[in-house]
Parts: sequence; structure tokens; C-alpha cells
Amino acid sequence: MNRPRKPKTEDFSKGWNAVAEQFMAGRSHDIGVDIVIRWGMSFGPGREVLDVGCGFGGYYMQGVLELGINLHGIDAFRQLLDEYQRQFPSVRVQRSSPVF
Repeated sequence: MNRPRKPKTEDFSKGWNAVAEQFMAGRSHDIGVDIVIRWGMSFGPGREVLDVGCGFGGYYMQGVLELGINLHGIDAFRQLLDEYQRQFPSVRVQRSSPVF
């Protein structure tokens, strides 16, 4: 038995895109910065880091970039990737398929 195909306009974000702006505006930008910077220092310049579920990024990413680490971001939501790319134009981002 063939299942009917879902329309291509289905909201894979499960409503996330509708609240993304509000989430980005209310999110703290300094949580975890020290931890991420120390973690990044263990790699050294020129290393590659894949930020899976990168969302819109955060101030911690600027610190990682300043360490000379090459970042690559991947997320399922275009709106968040657009903001990530706006903040960090040197980072390559890729939209993935949702996994939930």
C-alpha cells in the first residue's frame, strides 16, 4: 500500500521557524564562552571543526575563529543558518535534512 506523500511545503521545523527570531533575541550570548574557547585552544590553528546543529551561532564562535580554527556549520533551519552566516561570513554553512 502506498502512503500519500507529504506536501513539499510541510514545516519540518515543527513550528521552530515561527519562533526563531524570539529565541535569538532572548538567548544569552556569554554562556559557555570560556569553556568553548579553552576547548578550541586544545586543537590549535588550522584545524577543522564541524558545528552540528549550529543554530545561529554565538559569541563563542568568534573566539574559536580568532584561534585560527576553520569552522563549518550545519543545521536544518534556514532562518538560523542565515543569521549564522550574517555573523560569521567566513564560515561555510550547510542546510541539512531534519532528523526528527
